[in-house]
Amino acid sequence: MLEQDWTPLSALNIFVKDMGIVVSTARATQFPLPVASVAEQLYISASAKGYGKEDDAGLVRLFLQEPENSTITGPTSSLEVSKSLDKTPTKVAVFNLDDLGCDLAVSFANSGFNVHVFDVDGTKAAGDGSSPRNQQNCRSSCRQRIHIIALNSLSVTGKNLAKQLADLGTGISLIDAPVCHGGSSKESPTTTMLYSGTDTAIGRASGIIAAAHGAFDRVRQVSGGLGSASTVKLIDQMLSGIQLLAAAEAMAFASHLSLSTSQIFHFVRSAAAWSWMLETRVPMMLEGAWAPPSQSRFEAPLSTLARDLGWFLERQRS
Repeated sequence: MLEQDWTPLSALNIFVKDMGIVVSTARATQFPLPVASVAEQLYISASAKGYGKEDDAGLVRLFLQEPENSTITGPTSSLEVSKSLDKTPTKVAVFNLDDLGCDLAVSFANSGFNVHVFDVDGTKAAGDGSSPRNQQNCRSSCRQRIHIIALNSLSVTGKNLAKQLADLGTGISLIDAPVCHGGSSKESPTTTMLYSGTDTAIGRASGIIAAAHGAFDRVRQVSGGLGSASTVKLIDQMLSGIQLLAAAEAMAFASHLSLSTSQIFHFVRSAAAWSWMLETRVPMMLEGAWAPPSQSRFEAPLSTLARDLGWFLERQRS
């Protein structure tokens, strides 16, 4: 897709035929396949536009406003490795002592920072902390220049937060730094912290960002300014959500057809249908493991995907 080479390695019309067989089988056995049905219609639409004999990667042109004149490469947005070792500022506060928060606090302490930790759970705190509940209290509490690094994804209104912080007039800078999970299997998960912001903000917080390497497998900068890292995370969550739905629908359909779901899983995990979500979530489906996730950074409730996909759709409407 990025190279825009539509030389057919696997023609799109093959997907039109195969998905048609899948949907026809589901109709004959009276089993709903909403994800597969939508996919079939999109494949048919792309074929009708003349893309059928070209490579199936050309499907992307269906989503471009002017396929013949558009490109999905756009402005370059690179991922860069952070290597700075600047140790200013020297004081760091970590909020929320879950697995990730604890790892970050330890990493900052090992890097020589003066670390303070906070959590709303009183059992994790040695004493009570102050809580500025309005803008005036926040202004008085942040008299010196500070940097806020948000590890949760910023919503489409996140940039408004940066403006509100700037309006306080205390030199507060904001960096968005969402965390992405991945890896080759559930047994060997990895975490990547993506971060973006203004050059000034990133430069001032470079020491903190460098120290975060101790809590993550990878730390990467996303060019494009504040919000770019969260946008990358939204794309990741969009793919994750779709892949989870597809995996659930496929395994349910296999069960409906009286196939061995465990055999199906072991086959597709080494075939073209593999995905991180299939690899890590299908075993839980087969085991019926619906217990709420633990505090592990690698697990999250379904509501997290619903929230992030909601942000993604909100972004499309804006």
